[in-house]
Amino acid sequence: MTPSDAAAVSPVDAFVPASSAERAGGPGRFGAMLAFLGSHRTAFFVVWTTWAVLLGAHYALVGLMAAKVPLGDEWFTLASMVGIENFDFEFLWRRHNEHRIPVPKLVMWVCYHLGNFDFRTAPWVYVTTLGVVTAAAIVVVRIVRGRQSLVDAMLPLLLLHWGHMENTLWGFQAQMIGSASISLALLLFIARRRTALGVAGAAAASFTVCLIALCGQNGVGLVPALSVWIGGSALVHWRSRSPGSRRTATAVALLAMLPVVVVGLVMYRLPMPPRTTIVPDLRVSLEFLMNGLGRDTDKCPALAGTFVIGLIVLTLALIVVRWWREPAERMRLFGLFCFCGSVVSLALGMGYGRTSAYQLRYTTIAVPLFVGVHFVWAIHGRAWWLRIVPASLCAAAVLCLAGSMHIGRFVASAWQRSYTGPFQAAIEAGKPMPLVIGDHSIVVWRWKHVLDYLLPELKKRSLGIFGRLVDAPEYDRQPIVWTDAAVANAKVAGDVVTIGRGSSLTIRLPSPAHVEVLRLATVVHPHGSNVIRFRLSWRDSRREQFTEERSSEQLFDLDAHAMPPARRAIHDHDFWATVDAWVDEIRIDLDGEPEDIRITSFDALRRK
Repeated sequence: MTPSDAAAVSPVDAFVPASSAERAGGPGRFGAMLAFLGSHRTAFFVVWTTWAVLLGAHYALVGLMAAKVPLGDEWFTLASMVGIENFDFEFLWRRHNEHRIPVPKLVMWVCYHLGNFDFRTAPWVYVTTLGVVTAAAIVVVRIVRGRQSLVDAMLPLLLLHWGHMENTLWGFQAQMIGSASISLALLLFIARRRTALGVAGAAAASFTVCLIALCGQNGVGLVPALSVWIGGSALVHWRSRSPGSRRTATAVALLAMLPVVVVGLVMYRLPMPPRTTIVPDLRVSLEFLMNGLGRDTDKCPALAGTFVIGLIVLTLALIVVRWWREPAERMRLFGLFCFCGSVVSLALGMGYGRTSAYQLRYTTIAVPLFVGVHFVWAIHGRAWWLRIVPASLCAAAVLCLAGSMHIGRFVASAWQRSYTGPFQAAIEAGKPMPLVIGDHSIVVWRWKHVLDYLLPELKKRSLGIFGRLVDAPEYDRQPIVWTDAAVANAKVAGDVVTIGRGSSLTIRLPSPAHVEVLRLATVVHPHGSNVIRFRLSWRDSRREQFTEERSSEQLFDLDAHAMPPARRAIHDHDFWATVDAWVDEIRIDLDGEPEDIRITSFDALRRK
């Protein structure tokens, strides 16, 4: 067999011993099928068709399910994004929960302005990013192996299914898309490099790792192992006897330390999860890694966990063997080891900070482990029996695809049905702005005060769909007498209600009446910080109970020290709710730390 013939050995033929392949490769149908499946053209067609179909399916999901309005945490960045507040370093560096996410905030800003505040733009950009990264991975794995293989289909199968929808359909998840995409781009660089990094290469790698660190804690967890990879090049230069090698080693070592310094700045004064031990929960860590295969892994956790552990152990063994036998490949092997180790490091951090890791949003940041493993076996698993491992990984991706697509479609439909869809439909239908806030505050996790602050400003600026918001029309008011209400865990003195945990007021109307809208106006002057959970419920007691369907629930945050100062004034709260039903009993639930709330008016409203 000539060298050119050896290079043309198909990935399917490589699974079969030569004698068996010769016996099967005769004029029979089985031999012809093996030859067809093992051809480069067939592998090329299958892999790229899989990529195109899954990317097209993800675009279809975005077209059907993406919303024109923000969701959840997006609202908390919107004031600076649109110019209500300053878009500056203080905003970029300000923590969000336990994260600092300056790079994702910049990405969101670009997406919002690129789409003129049509919030469907970010999902299109995120899916395109995953598609481009996947295509680049397919090309690079073909280059480093020397041919395309059918098992390369695992790349689009794991990177483009609908199980990523929580990150691709939600504009705020730039931090997940960003850290995963940037780290995968770094993996492609590692896979093609067999020599130590020079100063220029180390500077580019260091800058890339710093970007990852600025994508939140999901990026911070990757940094230590990736910095060790850069530092490995410094050690190689230090041991070299070539002129100027010590200076190069010093420069590369400093560049390797730079991402660690950035991590220190990112972590400064960030809240840490409460833990009674410094040992991570390995069960949670394994759950996190299993997410990378798809959502069906939670149905058979023992089997999936065993598969993931076995895959990691076999990959580590292959790296050790090739390190010993192929000195020329050691830098690339070390880079691949550090990359896979970075995802394992993130998983250990997840085990420290979480009690469960079965979350759709973790799928995207767990996948890079399996992409890294695939590259290890594509480059160094040349013996026919070694190729069983990447084939098994591809088979696992195929088996989990249906479950991932199903859960992605299901959750996307639930989001559209429960969160963004009704909110967007209310604006397009011309519902008055106070009722948009009162009936649909779920779109911002019930934080009513955020909508009170932002919607008037967005309407004034005519940004996107918010230019269609309308003010409340004139209503006929029918005051509701509440001072003789039945009180629980509260104290009433005139028009002031002192509330605590589980406070409620139940108001009985003189007779059943048809109510279109309820409006409760309150004034609060907080002395510190307090979160009040408010629920307004109604019923016709002759045939109904108080239920979630006949209620409006909101949260409002009272902070006497809010920044910027303009937010401190938002303590005159009007609660509106669409009722459109016969009512003879109303209940007001107010739950929070002790606070004095003055009720200035409580009215049943009817359009004039």
